Amino acid sequence: MTIDPCSRDISLIRGDTDSLTLRCPASPFSAGTVLRLTVRRSPTGPILLQKTVDAFGEDGEAVFSFGEETEALAFGRYCYDIEIRYPDGTVLTPVRAALEILWEVTY
Repeated sequence: MTIDPCSRDISLIRGDTDSLTLRCPASPFSAGTVLRLTVRRSPTGPILLQKTVDAFGEDGEAVFSFGEETEALAFGRYCYDIEIRYPDGTVLTPVRAALEILWEVTY
């Protein structure tokens, strides 16, 4: 799945392998940049899942991979954000949205 500016809410089936791709065509991500995705039940709740990406695809895209770590999350809605830290010290949080962990029948 790829985030675009019009659709930032995402859903994942608990435990399934999936990925989230973030692209910035005007300024592709490069060495020294770090992206961090953080998931909480509420904005001030404890961190339930955190992923970091510091290596990028050949087009400068960041890919967050999901799998077994989502098995620990209860079904339901969460909030997440993606923070970007650039080598020059600039910090941006361009994505703040909802994540829904969907039920599965086979476990």
